[in-house]
Amino acid sequence: MNNPNEQFVAANYIEERQADGVARVNRSIFTDPDLFELEMEKIWEGNWIYLAHESQIPNPNDFMTLFMGRTPII
Repeated sequence: MNNPNEQFVAANYIEERQADGVARVNRSIFTDPDLFELEMEKIWEGNWIYLAHESQIPNPNDFMTLFMGRTPII
């Protein structure tokens, strides 16, 4: 999916059989490196991201560590 002409098609990852009451997401959606890159680009990179609420760091010199996409943040 590194090619801009390729598109993510959710239906490729979903098995749905309404008559049987079945709706499944293929496990590969959690490990697909191309989908991961697409999510990083479209969701995490270049957008405002909520990092913490003030109640999580209430005192002077308090801090948290977390990741913003692939970037570690203190």
